[in-house]
Amino acid sequence: MIDRCQEAADHRDGIEQYDVEILKLLYLIRYVDDVKANIDNITILMVDDIRADKINMRQDVQRSLDRLVSQNYVSRSGDTYMFLTDDEQDIAREIQHTPVDSAMVSQAVSNIIFGDLYQNKKLKY
Repeated sequence: MIDRCQEAADHRDGIEQYDVEILKLLYLIRYVDDVKANIDNITILMVDDIRADKINMRQDVQRSLDRLVSQNYVSRSGDTYMFLTDDEQDIAREIQHTPVDSAMVSQAVSNIIFGDLYQNKKLKY
């Protein structure tokens, strides 16, 4: 998967070389429970010089993560980012391409709230 990302960066398919480095880092820390993959930790781990400007670097990392999320190499959950395996990428693509009818969603939520949770038909104020 990292090779595919590298090829996309070489062909300028919406990915830059810095994005590949971020993806490699996320791969390395994916199963490390002690390191939370949030923007601050990723920025600190990407520092290659003690004199690096952390504010500008954080913005670069944020833009890179946004590109990786948009290309389905990485997923975002709250403020943490997670490297996606090939299978997880396929699932994410299928989810993105699944049409959702908002009327059906509203009806299902309405049925749950007024059918299961709130069973009284009258409301006293």
